[in-house]
Amino acid sequence: MMKGIYVAASGSLAIERQMDNITNNLANANSAGFKKNIPVFQSLSLEKRNPSSGTGLPNPLTFTYVAKNPTDYAQGPLVKTGNKMDVALEGPGFFAIQDGTERRYARTLSLSVTPAGDLQTKNGAKIIDVSNNRPIQNLSEGELHISPDGTISQGGNEVGRFKVVDFPTPYPLRKIGGSMYSPLGRITPKEAKNTSVLQGMVEKPNVSVVREMTQMINAVRGYEAYQKVITSMDSLAGKAVNDLGRIG
Repeated sequence: MMKGIYVAASGSLAIERQMDNITNNLANANSAGFKKNIPVFQSLSLEKRNPSSGTGLPNPLTFTYVAKNPTDYAQGPLVKTGNKMDVALEGPGFFAIQDGTERRYARTLSLSVTPAGDLQTKNGAKIIDVSNNRPIQNLSEGELHISPDGTISQGGNEVGRFKVVDFPTPYPLRKIGGSMYSPLGRITPKEAKNTSVLQGMVEKPNVSVVREMTQMINAVRGYEAYQKVITSMDSLAGKAVNDLGRIG
């Protein structure tokens, strides 16, 4: 009886992790450049073995758990903002940026030019130039013009070009907040292919609010079902103990 409760409890815990994931996706439904996560459920079957022979029959108990929670890097909707300091990528890849001493990557950027002439994001990360792999600097106060290949011009003169890179799939990246990503280990990215830089655009999250809400409803129903199983088994166990206590 208690083993059955453990099985139901494992399902409840897995759904709790799914709910955490859904909540995070919904919380970032308006965060530009955000990529949703999709939990992957797996089952774990235990096997009892005879210590003397090393053989035995499979244990009928199968537990459920979230084996991994990968990020879905599918393209999000591209939305025109009219702000020429917004840029987004159409196609695979990431902008290379410098956050302090660390190299980061992002799918969409909101740019600004500092009084010193540095091109950076609103969060202060520097924009990397593909020509020298260093931050883009020495800009003036003039308007920026950005071509689809990532070339940045100011006053008719080229002042830099975005470094747009891509990684082998599955992407060896982890989220670090602010719709930025950090590489897992020392991995050298390659130049992105078939990718355009779009000025005055942002990439919205690839999160469908309707889908997430549907998943949440299903998760709640599944959780309630597991809780009913646990309650029923606990009640049966109590009755069994009480009834056995009356025998004789």
